[in-house]
Amino acid sequence: IACIPGFIGVMLVGDLADAYLFNSVSVSIVLVLGGIAMIFAEKYCNKNKTTAVQQNGKWLYVTTKQALIIGCFQCLSIIPGMSRSASTIIGGWVAGLSTTASAEFSFFLAIPVMVGMSALKLIQLGGFGSMTSIELISLVIGFVVSFLVALVVVKKFIAFLQKKPMTVFAGYRIVFGLFVLILSLFGVVNMAA
Repeated sequence: IACIPGFIGVMLVGDLADAYLFNSVSVSIVLVLGGIAMIFAEKYCNKNKTTAVQQNGKWLYVTTKQALIIGCFQCLSIIPGMSRSASTIIGGWVAGLSTTASAEFSFFLAIPVMVGMSALKLIQLGGFGSMTSIELISLVIGFVVSFLVALVVVKKFIAFLQKKPMTVFAGYRIVFGLFVLILSLFGVVNMAA
């Protein structure tokens, strides 16, 4: 359910977003605005929420409505510079999940999204038949290594979120976005659409 809005959004405006918004100025502005949105959402939407997707060995289910809300927020990640995880974590807060539950659901949601986006790009490039054996082996190795690294990182990240607020990550986004914006304005960085 949470994948449906993003799929529709990518099909409708994904190419337009890349064509018109994939440049250093737009990306840096979105990084800053996304950081501000995270701070605001964490402060005002993250009170007395469901504490985890799994708590005391029992799964707490995300409702259909919550999944749909999170999926709609995931559409923000179509905009270059707005990460999928930040979008879905903000969506989780708005939908009534805690930071930990939002992050866990976001990472679970990444699996079908990443597989789907990879399949879509592969189809656009001509499918497996257009790949050499070296490219195919590289794709499989890259997928497996990425998955294993993600498992380790997700576990560490969830442990971090249980102790620290997302403000740390939001601050990083804002500082990095401003840094890229300054470099762009002085012509040091030029990532044209």
